[in-house]
Amino acid sequence: MASAQSRFPVDIVNPPDGRVQLPTDFDPRPEQSEVSWPDTIGSIDWSQMVTAEMKQDAAAAQHLAGVQAEIAGRRGVADSAIAPLQDAVDLDDATEAEATALKAWKKYRVALNRLPEQAGYPTDIDWPAPPA
Repeated sequence: MASAQSRFPVDIVNPPDGRVQLPTDFDPRPEQSEVSWPDTIGSIDWSQMVTAEMKQDAAAAQHLAGVQAEIAGRRGVADSAIAPLQDAVDLDDATEAEATALKAWKKYRVALNRLPEQAGYPTDIDWPAPPA
């Protein structure tokens, strides 16, 4: 029932944001319908379009957020381990084992902070091992 122009429209190149009107000689709404059709039936809203690139960007951003959350969680563990050891060192009351442990935890925390500098970050990460 549609005209040749409606069935074979010219390519839409660089459409503007917002609604783009489709050819008006074809109306897909049934003539005797009790269904309320939206007024936008003959248009496309390009601002609502989601492309494959947009999906890839969103997935990459979600992955990066997950990696950053993991780094923050591991840094929180390191901070919790460092605080009492640092107190003992500050008060000149640390044993040799505590001083060694403090240094190891601080090295671990520095390694976590340097993860974004790794080649392949955030998809390929060589996670540092926490002190034993």
